[in-house]
Amino acid sequence: MNDEHILRIKESFDTDESIRRYEYLEYQPITGTSLNTTGEVRVIIESQDEFFHPSQAYLLLEGQLVKSADGSVYANEDKVTLVNNGLMFLFSNIRYELSGHEIESVNYPGHATTMKGLLKYSEDYAASQGLNHCWVKPSSDIADQVTNEGFKLRQSYIVKDPNPNGSFSFVIPLKHTFGFAEDYDKVTYGLRHVLTLVRQANDDSIFRAGTVAPGKVELSKIALHKPRVLPNDQERLSLVKTIESRSNVAVGFRMHQCDTITVPRSTTFSWRLTVRTSPENPRWVVVGFQTDRVGNQTKNTAVFDNWKAKRVWIELNGNPYPSLEYNTDFEKHHIGRLYNAISEFLPNYYGIENAQSNISAVDFIKLFPLHVINVSKQPERIKHGVMDMTLRAVFQSAVPEKTQAYALVISDRILSFHSDGSKMTVAY
Repeated sequence: MNDEHILRIKESFDTDESIRRYEYLEYQPITGTSLNTTGEVRVIIESQDEFFHPSQAYLLLEGQLVKSADGSVYANEDKVTLVNNGLMFLFSNIRYELSGHEIESVNYPGHATTMKGLLKYSEDYAASQGLNHCWVKPSSDIADQVTNEGFKLRQSYIVKDPNPNGSFSFVIPLKHTFGFAEDYDKVTYGLRHVLTLVRQANDDSIFRAGTVAPGKVELSKIALHKPRVLPNDQERLSLVKTIESRSNVAVGFRMHQCDTITVPRSTTFSWRLTVRTSPENPRWVVVGFQTDRVGNQTKNTAVFDNWKAKRVWIELNGNPYPSLEYNTDFEKHHIGRLYNAISEFLPNYYGIENAQSNISAVDFIKLFPLHVINVSKQPERIKHGVMDMTLRAVFQSAVPEKTQAYALVISDRILSFHSDGSKMTVAY
């Protein structure tokens, strides 16, 4: 231990005054947008002579969970609530554009952000800010306040406690959905920002017991809150000089893509994934299986089924990942290597040493049997050539009908912001 610093009584301290104001501005969808019918909800920010900080932006969603038949409220004891991460299941696609260029587009954002969130958020997250964006993972697959602690907390917070019942107001950080917001922590300037959410039906966002009347989500507000940054004079001058010098600003982040396919009734499965190629190489693939959960309010869309998968792997141009074969047996609880891959995600992805998975081994088998595949180490000939990416799986027995496979592919994406002397544009 070095104690010398305690003797430096004349040591000065620095105060960071590089930003003189940091304020959130609210932007709502374009006039005439319907929040509760299928279609696009678009939020446009035209103010290009501003410095914005997308990394700390968030969505505000307000509304009410009510009975679909007549819009009446549920009773306190009704076994119904939004699923974990339920607001994301209201949309089939969420995309972000800068000055007409698509930066990131996420299909099936409910499934994509649930899979990523299960790997990312700590066990105590739900006890703090998690509930503020409807993140409390279930402890069972039953819509019941007694046996399912996560269901109980969400049911109480959304249905039982508010007045009127079912009212909610949730904040969804933009970094919950987009790798761009999670990884790129700089200001932007001179860019037109467009956030598009494609609204879909309500069924995937609601979980209820079979004896409870079907529900619907009536959104009353969607708004994008984005920080505007006002630098001090010295910092603003430096930023202006960078823009006037026609500079290129390198931008790198981990892009999220999600897709799904119906799994045939077989013991083997092969799926050629569509991914962007070099220089946007895939680094991680997260796979989950679900049976008869989509469009069914009595089934929880925020949990997954293992279906006795013996082996799930990725082939990149014929190279298997992981390279060492393993045979999983969920019935015998032979899931050690598969579960270990989840435990290694946080340290490898975020660089957090000694980070612990928030999924227990028991919950992994029963609720969250995700297959996490690290494909970040690739031969040079793969990195710089055309990439063929195939997901393969072997099951102990034929999977049931109505089984879907979901694949979240996380890839490096490199682009740049180019200055024309007065404003920035997106370049690839």
